[in-house]
Amino acid sequence: MTALDRLSAFVAGLGAGDLSDAARDAASRSLLDTLVNVTAGADFGVTGGTGGAGGPDPGTIPDTGPGADAFRLAVLAQVLDYSDGWRFGGNHPSSPVVAACLAMAVRDPAVTTARIRTAMVAGYEVGARLAAATHPDQTLTGLHPTGTTGAVAAAAAAASLLRLDAARVAAALTIAASYAPLSLIGGVLAGATAKPLDAGYAARTGLEAALLARAGVTGWDGALAGRQGFVGTVTAGRREELPVDDLAHRFTITEVYLKPYPACRHTHAAIEAALAVRARGPFDAGDVVSVDVASYDVATRVVGNRTDTASSYVACQLSLPYVVAAALLDGGYGPAQLSAAAIGRPGVQDLAARVTLRTDGELDARYPAGNPATLTLTRRDGSRASHHVEVAAGDPRRPLSVDQILAKAPPTRAGDAVRAAADALLGADDRVAATAVATVLPAVAPARAGAPVAG
Repeated sequence: MTALDRLSAFVAGLGAGDLSDAARDAASRSLLDTLVNVTAGADFGVTGGTGGAGGPDPGTIPDTGPGADAFRLAVLAQVLDYSDGWRFGGNHPSSPVVAACLAMAVRDPAVTTARIRTAMVAGYEVGARLAAATHPDQTLTGLHPTGTTGAVAAAAAAASLLRLDAARVAAALTIAASYAPLSLIGGVLAGATAKPLDAGYAARTGLEAALLARAGVTGWDGALAGRQGFVGTVTAGRREELPVDDLAHRFTITEVYLKPYPACRHTHAAIEAALAVRARGPFDAGDVVSVDVASYDVATRVVGNRTDTASSYVACQLSLPYVVAAALLDGGYGPAQLSAAAIGRPGVQDLAARVTLRTDGELDARYPAGNPATLTLTRRDGSRASHHVEVAAGDPRRPLSVDQILAKAPPTRAGDAVRAAADALLGADDRVAATAVATVLPAVAPARAGAPVAG
């Protein structure tokens, strides 16, 4: 069997009873986390966060058809960069995968929570194999895996919900791989506020690929593996194969991290260290001579960017100097620190100018097993305060509590609905969980008229 055959058979044959307890629990947590992230993203736009900083306000996102529903949900889930991630592939699977599932569920109450969880696992596992086969080549080539591999992952999830047979799953995956969004990472690193659109286009492409496959449209069998397929193309021929031998034995969804802070994951250990130093006693920004952050090379290359009072919120999410300065100055870091008013404070930008990020050889050797950072703050009197974080909070080895996940939800109707449904979403009774999803969806996504899309 080819890699495509094995992936297609896996998706077509995967049932709720095939999930390990750990995979089921991880899917439940990622579902809850994504619903929280959608509510936070919507609130950030409505209250002037993204609108004030030039980003996509929820009211500007098209909302016609299931593909547009998927687009909207994925964008909102990605706005604050709260989405989960898999460190072995550099991808953020939840936004496109869960959005595709919810876009179908909002139109069809017959889509049970058990089926959503199963579809999520199918999407995560397919996306992880494609991401692992092309990491870090995609990023180094200039692509953002969330948009590229996310489209194929969303196609797998949608195909699972549609209950497509293996042949049509293969068509869905290859259509998505052939026409996935290019998703250039340059705009992400430059702070373009269009950044969350990559997840939206991925979700829509994947869902529409599955619907096209159901209608009988076929794809090219060479679209995934091989020199001219996705893997060979984005790695310039250095790799051609997909790692599929561990399918159904290794559930990578259990390895994803959840984010407590709305910023690039490469900043999280430093944010945590800054907050630990800040909590030790009175803080005077004027007394700070320098803040040295030692970390790994990828962090230095991705989040070493500088900001100013006119920077976008996305630029600040990808600036370790900014997020560390904001955490030190305010004693916390969240969406409030990404508003245009917060970014425009001369004091935070002045402190950020005194934050230096550098690569430490020993810490670099410990990535990606960990994402270590050591922060050292030096005061005018010569005294120092230091804190080291080896593995940032949210990693499966340091999982977020349910309360920490829900802390990201805003005090809105949608946020309240997700908080009220949390226990049911995480519980073992799928009927109760299904009722919770049915209650939450109208709050996080508008009801849509039309025939159900799921089978």
